[in-house]
Amino acid sequence: MQTHGLFSLSVWDQREPLANELTMLAGVGASWVSSSEIGLAAFCETVDVVLPSPGVRPELLGEGSRKVVSELDLFSHVWDKPVVAISGTLGKTGTTVLVNELLSQYGPVAMGGN
Repeated sequence: MQTHGLFSLSVWDQREPLANELTMLAGVGASWVSSSEIGLAAFCETVDVVLPSPGVRPELLGEGSRKVVSELDLFSHVWDKPVVAISGTLGKTGTTVLVNELLSQYGPVAMGGN
């Protein structure tokens, strides 16, 4: 686990990492922890914050499910402007464009997505 001043970053996955993934993580001082080293629930007990992929079921995190934060949680710590978040299965792009067009009539707007 590498330290970044105030925090350290570790990535846990069920699979073994690809060489380019290890290179990328090393470039930012992060470490890879595979399931062959420690199970997911046990790994979550060793960290302060858990940012799981959306498809990870909370019950797999064990006690770590209490430590879960979302991408929007992280974003809100560095962005102090109002945010409109649009989620769902269908219609996100169209809704986002429509909301962007409506709000841009009242001032500058930034639109983003994944």
